[in-house]
Amino acid sequence: MVPSKDYRVLVVEPLLSPSHFRNTLARALFNHFSVPHVAFMPSPLLGTFSLGRQTALVVDIGWLETTVIPLYEGVPIMSAWQSTSCAAKTVHNTVMECLIETGAITDTHTQEQNPAVKELIQGSLEDIIVSTCAVRSMDCDRTPPEVSFPLSQQYTLCLPGPARDACAEGLFEEGEGDLSLPSAVLESLLKCPCDCRRDLSENVLVLGGIASLPGLNYRLKQELERLAGDKNERFSAKLGALQFKFHQPPAHPSTAAWLGGSIFGTSEVAVLERAVSKEKFREMNQRLPDWTSCDPEQHEQLRPVPTRKLLPAAPSSLYKSTTKTQSAH
Repeated sequence: MVPSKDYRVLVVEPLLSPSHFRNTLARALFNHFSVPHVAFMPSPLLGTFSLGRQTALVVDIGWLETTVIPLYEGVPIMSAWQSTSCAAKTVHNTVMECLIETGAITDTHTQEQNPAVKELIQGSLEDIIVSTCAVRSMDCDRTPPEVSFPLSQQYTLCLPGPARDACAEGLFEEGEGDLSLPSAVLESLLKCPCDCRRDLSENVLVLGGIASLPGLNYRLKQELERLAGDKNERFSAKLGALQFKFHQPPAHPSTAAWLGGSIFGTSEVAVLERAVSKEKFREMNQRLPDWTSCDPEQHEQLRPVPTRKLLPAAPSSLYKSTTKTQSAH
């Protein structure tokens, strides 16, 4: 245990984190742990810190939803924020359905083979996806071979080839009233200013546990090029000339935001500019200002005090001479 009174705290939070959760967490840190400063930073922004960049199109694949948020020079373009239910749960459900339909479980003691049972697979499904599955590219016509995965000392799961490379197909299919993963990315780009689109499309960063699946970035790139080409006139008219390039984070995609937070936390000046002190938190009645707040006084209390001296103003004689010159012309 470290003395909490001597350390500042940096909280990596979702971009749309509820205000009541932030306030409760801040009260716990200030009142119970007596930390001097607390800084709240959005995870998409910190994910780009691990790359050393401030401009990126961040695709965060969570469990229930995938969010797409453009960051331009460190500023989130909230008007272009997009979300879709095509997420990690979609991949898990697809693999489970394929295994129940075509998979088989072998008893290593009796060598008896029976159809796959959901109860035996559920606890190991995440390990099965990470160890045996991959994302099939659009130009691949081969089926991977069948593999075996040990569920326990007694049971072994036989995974057919089609179940291994079809795990992420649900991410690229349009749902009822919902966007597919590539459509959400292109919709976000459409809502960005036209002079930002090229920089964003060439700096795509995919985060989340599912982002570690082999071939996901390449398949997403193929789908984006297909939709932005002749497949969809709405996208091709404005996004057809763009090139899509993907970054590979230096850490696991699910921990890239925490790596960026560690890098950001090493800069004392940057943390203090974003942090809230215990005294300011009490002055604000233990309520943190939200980015959607319309109260200018709340944001004024968090505005950092400038450390540089202002340059002296230009002499008034300069303005007089300029005015005379303009009147002469």
